[in-house]
Amino acid sequence: MNAPPNPPAEATALTVKPGAGPPYAAIVEFPGDAVIGKTPEGVITSWSPSAEKLFGYTAAEAVGQHVQILIPPDWVHEERHILARVAQGEGVNEYETVRRRKDGSTIHVGVRLAAVKDGHGQIVGVTKIARDITARKQVEESLRASEERFRQVVESIREVFWIIDLTRDRVIYVSPSYDEIWGESPAKLYASPNHFADSIYPGDRQRYDEAVREKQLDGRFDESFRIVRPDGTLRWIHSKAYPVRNVAGAIYRIVGVADDITDRKQLEEISLRAQRLESIGLLAAGISHDLNNVLAPISMAVSLLRHKLSESGDLRLLDILEKSGERGAGLVRQILGFVHGIGGEARLVQVKHLLHDIAGIITQTFPKSIALHEKVPNDLWPVLANPTQIHQVLLNLCVNARDAMPSGGTLTLCAENCVLDAVAARAIEGAAPGAWLMLQVADTGTGISPGVLARVWEPFFTTKAAGLGTGLGLSTVRGIVATYQGFTTLQTAPGRGTIVSVYLPADLKSLAASDSTHPHPVAHGRSELILLVDDEKSIRDIAEAILVKFGYRVVTAADGAEALEIFEVQGTEIALIITDLDMPLLNGSTLAGLLRASRPALKILAMSGIASLYTRAKPCEFATAFMSKPFTVEILLKNVRELLHGPDAPVLA
Repeated sequence: MNAPPNPPAEATALTVKPGAGPPYAAIVEFPGDAVIGKTPEGVITSWSPSAEKLFGYTAAEAVGQHVQILIPPDWVHEERHILARVAQGEGVNEYETVRRRKDGSTIHVGVRLAAVKDGHGQIVGVTKIARDITARKQVEESLRASEERFRQVVESIREVFWIIDLTRDRVIYVSPSYDEIWGESPAKLYASPNHFADSIYPGDRQRYDEAVREKQLDGRFDESFRIVRPDGTLRWIHSKAYPVRNVAGAIYRIVGVADDITDRKQLEEISLRAQRLESIGLLAAGISHDLNNVLAPISMAVSLLRHKLSESGDLRLLDILEKSGERGAGLVRQILGFVHGIGGEARLVQVKHLLHDIAGIITQTFPKSIALHEKVPNDLWPVLANPTQIHQVLLNLCVNARDAMPSGGTLTLCAENCVLDAVAARAIEGAAPGAWLMLQVADTGTGISPGVLARVWEPFFTTKAAGLGTGLGLSTVRGIVATYQGFTTLQTAPGRGTIVSVYLPADLKSLAASDSTHPHPVAHGRSELILLVDDEKSIRDIAEAILVKFGYRVVTAADGAEALEIFEVQGTEIALIITDLDMPLLNGSTLAGLLRASRPALKILAMSGIASLYTRAKPCEFATAFMSKPFTVEILLKNVRELLHGPDAPVLA
């Protein structure tokens, strides 16, 4: 909006008597104001000294000329229109326009008009009062340009820019980004200055209010807090505020900027969780060696005792012991596989046995208020997978189902063979045509709301209370299934339960195969001397007993240093070194390197309970082969036999 030119008091018409002087003489002349008289047709009849100073024409040059000498071509139409209005008796008190000076330059002027009438009331001329307002217009244009630059900046950035007038306790500006971040119109802030604070999450409100009181006026306000949008979602906001002082030094405004940092906060949280997982991984790697050393003697002792026991009851106990040892070793591998991202070794699996095992866990450990139904046929197709990982998938789904039924209900374990054609596969996200084994866990629990359903597969997302869930269950399920080129579906509704279906590719080529393991044919040794090195006495004793029983001679050492002493005496007789990699004083890798330096062709079988630290292709620089702890009698003898009598290629267990 343009401000008025502020000329002298309004004049609309003058009456000129016969014999009077120039028309402008009848008007009070103000310093700097140009007074010009002209006929109704626009011919200049009088020219004041101020007009000469303003426009550059002398009175002799201007009088008698048409007023168009002062009007730029683009403004001629406006001048004609105004003169027509005056000729019709209409008053034109003031307006702003552009005029041309004698030197060709243009200036902005504020103009007032007065019609000059004779004694009969007839219009005989027009008097104009013009004031130079060029400087003011330049200031206004500069302000407009500055405001436009300000608007372009604050309306194009993603952050919210705001200004508060402390003298009126009002928000006088907030940028349009407020609508996008807060989810509501800035008009609410203009209407109520407290609306901003009212949107802050209750848990952060007290801290926010204290920061405003203590930090805002001295420019230290730099806070992160949460807001609640109208749709109920939470967003993290980072805001800074700065005081603005007037010429007297008093603070009269606060300006600030607020940015949505929700994505950054989520990444920080994931990073912190990842760091905690890394710490867990380091801890798991450290204890896995000890756990596997505990499990290794159990696994080997079972095989030895099986040859000495004959009663069916004793053999059943051995079966339980062997199964428990295998499960313990599998759990250790599972933990290491999760924290280090290592997949388990896949083999042909008949999943019905895993389902029956899960059913036993449910029966023994789940609340009695949860009824279990099994629908597991005997003719299920086998799948190529790691049984421990499939066990983890089923157990995770069952635990989720249990937690969804705090007051009890029915949990159903179901499995079936299914074939998807192209039409059926297109109807299921992630599916492909082919033969599938479908595993299903269904519950009659609380179900999942649509808002939560969109996030259930996200890592670390959980609706459980703090300390009751990690949010890794379903994401782990999907990750494991995806490694086998399978897919997962979920059906749910609030109050109507949940059904999770897992599809694994069926291995139809191996239908005749069984998932049961049979001992490898074992050939007896030829009295070869083997140096067995391990810091765990139980492993040394039982491994020695096995090797001696099957025709080998054995000498043992508790660490690498002792092994070197033995090798110096009996090195020419030793046919094979079996050494743990993780030992005090002198570890297995260093020992192997020293022994190979003296006998490059020496066969070395490395072993460790921290299999994740070594690659299968090259477990350490000097080892011929690698064997994971715990291992069975068959695996130990198979590796020894093939290293001593088989091909040079390493045989790995």
